[in-house]
Amino acid sequence: MTIKRNTFIILLFLFALPFLVELSSKLVITIYNFYFLPNKINNLESNFTKNDNKSFVRYSEDVVNDVDKAISESYYYESYVVWKYKAYTSKHANLDNQGYRLNNKDQKKVNKSTDKKNIWFVGGTEVFGYRNSDENTLPSNLERALNVSNNKNYFSVKNMGQLSYVSMQTFLSLRFELMNNFMEKPDLIILLNGFDDYKNYWKVGHLYSTDFYTHDFLSKYWKMHNEQSLIDKEKLKSLIITKYFYNTNLLLDKIDKYFKIKKYNKDIDSWKKNYIKFKENKTKSIEKNLESYYSFYLSNIKDIAILCNENNIELLLLHTPTLFTTDKKLVGHEIDDYNHVGNYFFSMKSEDIKDINEVPSYQVNRKWYWDKKIFKKGYYNQKNLLINLAKEMKVNFLDLDKVVSRNNLAPIFENFANPTDYGNKIYAEAIQFEVLKILD
Repeated sequence: MTIKRNTFIILLFLFALPFLVELSSKLVITIYNFYFLPNKINNLESNFTKNDNKSFVRYSEDVVNDVDKAISESYYYESYVVWKYKAYTSKHANLDNQGYRLNNKDQKKVNKSTDKKNIWFVGGTEVFGYRNSDENTLPSNLERALNVSNNKNYFSVKNMGQLSYVSMQTFLSLRFELMNNFMEKPDLIILLNGFDDYKNYWKVGHLYSTDFYTHDFLSKYWKMHNEQSLIDKEKLKSLIITKYFYNTNLLLDKIDKYFKIKKYNKDIDSWKKNYIKFKENKTKSIEKNLESYYSFYLSNIKDIAILCNENNIELLLLHTPTLFTTDKKLVGHEIDDYNHVGNYFFSMKSEDIKDINEVPSYQVNRKWYWDKKIFKKGYYNQKNLLINLAKEMKVNFLDLDKVVSRNNLAPIFENFANPTDYGNKIYAEAIQFEVLKILD
């Protein structure tokens, strides 16, 4: 009886041990964050930043939660375009029956006059409104601005932006929607893109990819289907770690990082040499296929222009401004993002690496080694190529970078390229004049 009881206690202890380790890890990390990283953690996660004696709200947590839920709970696989969204209802993020965001929760068809102008606003993350409520997305701001400034027509601006869509997905989506007899056809299509395509290319270094690493997921599950595998071991492992042992895994990562830093600092010259070599190899791999990427991106935009021409629809092209390619004076959280987001994506300059005496902690176990100078040069070049294509195809183009550079009063960017509520308002005010000229 005693042996059975002891065996039971040992088994119970072994079962409980991982969870005790997880609780202990959480305690250690809490103490570490509280005593050793009060400023770093709070500044990085802060939603409220003061700068130049002014205060700026980055975004509303309630809005972010609603948008995140709308994305995670309504997306599904769709042939050709890879993913789309179902209808969804919440306080701040609402999707119609086609999975497109409404401009407000109670959006209704309005017959302001007999002359109605329909506009489809297409693109990726910045059109969808990743950190904006329905009424503060760019299409919503544009619809409001057009109807306030014009009494002759009623303008309906449909938000058809899809999170992280690249140009090929936008083209295919447009092609299908123009064949949809239940969709009211537009007088004008506005396309804002460039960043999702460019960012995705820099992440993987080739053309055969879509964002969220869906190209990897589809390949994996196709292989599982062929092999008749019932369990996704990789997903199961990830689920267990993130759901039950998140703090343990986080603590192990910190310990691993700590010992790596100690190791690298013992021979910092070798670390510098390896870092520069690795960064240069990554840059070469990006530059190798850059011209092919431009050609692919521009061919998709050209196909969209041809599609519009065949359907007698006006087209307005916009190239997405970014925090790292703007000339505006950065204010509020833009300053923090330029440093923190920049440090996450962009590698150190070779001349800066040579001057350091210790390995910076944020340079250890980093995921990206993008060269900022080449990234910016390439993005400028992409915009110029788009401008030339617009001239060749005789379609409209509006340079939003010029609009951004004139507005230094508040943050226009949230993170890399997502517009703030204020940013969307500024964009919309500029776009409305171009729209009125086109549809006059």
